[in-house]
Order: sequence, then C-alpha cells, then structure tokens
Amino acid sequence: KEGKRFPSFPEPQTLYIRRCAITPRAVTVQAGGIVRIHNLDTIDHGFVARRGKKKLFEVTVKAGAKVDQVVKGEGFVGLRGTQGRTWMRAWVLSSVQPYVTATEDGGSYRIGQVKEGAAEVEVWHPPLAKGGDPLIARRTLKLSRWAKGIADFTLSDLVSTPSPTR
Repeated sequence: KEGKRFPSFPEPQTLYIRRCAITPRAVTVQAGGIVRIHNLDTIDHGFVARRGKKKLFEVTVKAGAKVDQVVKGEGFVGLRGTQGRTWMRAWVLSSVQPYVTATEDGGSYRIGQVKEGAAEVEVWHPPLAKGGDPLIARRTLKLSRWAKGIADFTLSDLVSTPSPTR
C-alpha cells in the first residue's frame, strides 16, 4: 500500500467571522486548495494573508458575504485583520502531502492510512501572546502494520519558534 491520497474536498475549508473574531483559528488545505472566508458580521472586514514576509493576497469581505481564496504553495499562511483590527487572526496550513489535520474541539486528532515505518509528527500552535512566536513540538513514531501509533502532546511540550507568519 502506497499510503494515503488527498481527499477531494467537496467544499472549501471555511473561516467564519463573527463578532470581530475568526473561528476556527487554524485550518488545513491542500496546496492550491481554497479557503473560504465567511463574514457573519454586519460590517465589512479586510484581511491580508502572508507566508513569512511575502504577501499572498489582500481581501475585503463585505458584511454577510463569502469570499473564496486559493492558497498557493506550501506552508503556513497568517491572516491578519486590516482597518485597525489586527487582533483578528487565523492560520492556514497548505500542504503538498495528505498527512495533515487540525484538532477537534476537544484537542484530539487522527491521521489515518499512514505507511509503516518511522513517522515524524509535528504539532503547531498559534502564538499565545500578541507578537509572540508559534509553538512547535515533534515526535518520531515507529508504526507497524497492526498497531496504532500514539503521539500525545501537552502545551508544555511545545517550544517557541520564529514565526512563519511574520
């Protein structure tokens, strides 16, 4: 078995704007996939998206509207509000390989159909403080054909790293 293929996403991954906040804070998409920004507020919101220092796009989402944006390339993309609303932030991970996921509301995650052998698991958490760096932890698992590989992480396992979104 060669491993997992990308699912065909019938719908874009959606970021919702409600009460000048974005939820969820992070989503994953296939490189070249679509993230939808759905503004549920009664005012317009503007955003700039960057990978590192490179600006990928800038968009204004009208009150009550949805805007689809293609996320080109691989890596983390930071979305930040414009018009003085810089507290409005979210992150998109675009990946060329299918072994990515975002956690559920309770913090659990599952990545299926991983090939046998060694697998590196990396956890990324958005910065905890304004202007702070994201937190990253890694584990290497030995996966066998019949056993489950389990990688548990706590916040104290994560270490601050230079931000991929600044």
